[in-house]
Amino acid sequence: LSDRLAARGSVVPLGLVSNNWGGTKLEMWAPATVFDECGVSPPPQPLGGPMWNAMILPYAAGPMALSGFVWYQGEADTATTATAALYRCTFPKMIGAWRDAFRQPTAFFGFVQLSTWCGGGELAEALPAMRDAQMGAAALHGVAYATNADHGMGCAIHPAFKRPVAERLATAALAVRYNESVRWRSPRYVTAEQTTPQAEGTVTVEISLRDVSPAGLHLRRPFNYFSPGYAAAAPVAVDCTGSTPVSPTANVSMALMCAWASLLVDGVGWLNASAEATAGGRTLLLSAVLPVRTSSAARVLATSYGYGPIPMLSAYDAGTNLPVLPWNTTLSMATWAQPPYAPATTATQPP
Repeated sequence: LSDRLAARGSVVPLGLVSNNWGGTKLEMWAPATVFDECGVSPPPQPLGGPMWNAMILPYAAGPMALSGFVWYQGEADTATTATAALYRCTFPKMIGAWRDAFRQPTAFFGFVQLSTWCGGGELAEALPAMRDAQMGAAALHGVAYATNADHGMGCAIHPAFKRPVAERLATAALAVRYNESVRWRSPRYVTAEQTTPQAEGTVTVEISLRDVSPAGLHLRRPFNYFSPGYAAAAPVAVDCTGSTPVSPTANVSMALMCAWASLLVDGVGWLNASAEATAGGRTLLLSAVLPVRTSSAARVLATSYGYGPIPMLSAYDAGTNLPVLPWNTTLSMATWAQPPYAPATTATQPP
């Protein structure tokens, strides 16, 4: 970011204050009022979180001048779908509390949409729900995001390859904080419409997206399909048909962790789908093969794309190299559907 600002003629030095504590929940970084406003009584930290009191408020004395904040957190809050739902409220409230403390109501705030890891319990549903909950804060003025959902390390919670998300955050800051005309948003789901099948015995849905650049979409092998090779180690394909240990006494099916594109068909259930860029790269076409003896008039109820702990994202904006963000919703967008995330009997490998 500093180099890109210098190229514009800026002579103001850019500094970062690294202020972090691993494995902490949002409640540790927020005042008690955040939870009061979200209907949690009593708040988990009645006097405010210890990091809020010891690591945020001291900088607000004066207050210290700053241009904005960067936030990479949320794993510790991803226990259940209920904790993810609470985060949808507390996260924007915390952003507001930080801005108020520094007396900068529109200070830039950039956050990272969570990467990949594996676990038991509700993680298959909770992690994608948390990514959705994070995105609720993007509606606030001066807030930007950068997804790291497509550059994980399989089941490892700390991805080592951080350059892509750092570059995305820098680009977002250039656009939102420094008013540079650059595209920083990932393409996102808008609507879906069932269309005429491309072939007999299939169902097809066309997905409309927003924030697609004029260059359109292109498809590639998902980055998450391989655990990146570091040093002399060669990349290793993620085995979406096996299992992985999540405790000393339990394994979890990787079919529950890997998430591809799928369609929910009335009377049939979830079917894995292939993706294709259409309409000059402006939309996505998802197609699935119907089981034998299924009516050709089968109705698609919902679509899902990369909606799981390890999103297998294959659709990218050719102009920005940003991935289409995961989604899981009915065709009417009236309610969220809950698929059996890539069940083992239908786990699909990329071509």
